[in-house]
Amino acid sequence: MPRGPAAAAERAGARLVDGVRVRGIQEGPGGFRIATDRGEILADAVLVTTNGYSLDKRGTALPWLARRLVPLNSYIIATEELGEAVIDRLFPGRRMISDSKRVLNYFRPSPDGKRVLWGGRASFRAATAAETAPALHAYMTACFPELKDTKITHAWTGHVAFTFDHLPHIGKERGIHYAAGCQGSGVAMATWLGHNVALKPAGAANARSALDGLPFPTRPFYSGNPNWVLPFIGEWYKLRDRIDRMAA
Repeated sequence: MPRGPAAAAERAGARLVDGVRVRGIQEGPGGFRIATDRGEILADAVLVTTNGYSLDKRGTALPWLARRLVPLNSYIIATEELGEAVIDRLFPGRRMISDSKRVLNYFRPSPDGKRVLWGGRASFRAATAAETAPALHAYMTACFPELKDTKITHAWTGHVAFTFDHLPHIGKERGIHYAAGCQGSGVAMATWLGHNVALKPAGAANARSALDGLPFPTRPFYSGNPNWVLPFIGEWYKLRDRIDRMAA
């Protein structure tokens, strides 16, 4: 959870607990019984917003949801401080930018206006942020050649989640509320989805949203783990991007 929403939740009286794995959720008389690796929790309602982290090597507590999400790693780097004059030259108006390729890049100035933040699909295989930083640096300098000697000071990665119909979803399945499938725009979208779905168990929702209760598709034999096929799909999309550039 981002620091801002986490701090706001604590101020409102929420108790935040990390490092705890949910092993199962079972509905029973009077509510839900949630089994974790540190004990059991009883709850009146359950809201799941695990998105790209709905499945890991140890499995999932919600296979129904995991089968409808395609997790992908997103990788980001930050440059050393470049100075505001360089940033203003590279980013007129200090806008965020993304390209139109299938294997896209997205980049922006840091909030303090001193660094370039550059993100993209640097790898479709399991890789660390340090391993993929050189690839992102190469993408960045292909766009901004003047940054070829610029050092990278930070690199990080995390999972985003896509859906088979390319839409975010909020809804309820077997009594459990969920919000998922932000299509790589979770920083903004997850806040909106979370607010709208949280109104429901609180009894405060008075209107359906356009994303509420839509059919949530999956694919036959898909378990929620796309890692075996992602490298092939990634290379195919990269090839199509190269063909498009040659034809331009």
